[in-house]
Amino acid sequence: MAKLYKYWLRILGWGDILMAMGEAKDAHLNTGKRIVFPGDRYMSKGIFWGAAYERLSYIITSRDIQQGEEVVFFENGKEITPYIDWEKSTEKKAQFKKYMPKPAELKFSADTLNYLAELRETLGEFIFIEPHVKELFSAGNKSWGFTNYQEVVNRVDANFVQPYYGAPLLKGVKPVKTNHFLHGAALLSIAKTALLPEGGLMHAAAALNIPSVIVFGGFISPENTGYDIHSNIFKGLEPCGSRTPCMHCRNAMNNISPIQVAKKLNRLFKV
Repeated sequence: MAKLYKYWLRILGWGDILMAMGEAKDAHLNTGKRIVFPGDRYMSKGIFWGAAYERLSYIITSRDIQQGEEVVFFENGKEITPYIDWEKSTEKKAQFKKYMPKPAELKFSADTLNYLAELRETLGEFIFIEPHVKELFSAGNKSWGFTNYQEVVNRVDANFVQPYYGAPLLKGVKPVKTNHFLHGAALLSIAKTALLPEGGLMHAAAALNIPSVIVFGGFISPENTGYDIHSNIFKGLEPCGSRTPCMHCRNAMNNISPIQVAKKLNRLFKV
């Protein structure tokens, strides 16, 4: 199991670190102690993820522990990936546990906040939309499809903003350049609502208290990673967790209607 855990740690993403940040926030409130994250020892991306919590005084790495300080360590897998059943998972298929993530806390620099204030004046009220999923693994199983997102844009009478980082843009959206996940999260923070796939930006939306429509499909369920603040769409009966192309996941996505999604998004935007 240790070998499998180290394998999965190599492919963890922003959603995982934000869920861990939510657990850290809760643990700090309950204990008053600072929380030690694994950092670069386990996570090759730790130096980049550290940018998400560098302004949070209660999350540190082991080198920041003061002499005699009592801390809480988040290192054994349970705190970093509490939604994965490690006893039953394999390299080809993840098995999930019921879990309700706790919203993390995201803080932005003063320069970013000033930029966002100016950007809000320019953009007005808008819907943040991200049609793409990361290509690392299970992308086909977690993707609703570009054309479905386009149909939603066509059906909803609102301004749409899409983060632009080189991926294809939907027609009728306003692109805003983002060079980093946290740039996208900052843009999301000034949106009225959002349409997102299950993944990292979904967890950022929860951290930023942005009510959103989330396309789950069938790979993973809202009972594993979902938030009550969101309108979650899951059609898989049981989550699949397959890292290879899966007809169960494709059928689940095919059962999600752009009309249904557009109605949910319209209601959130008009609140």
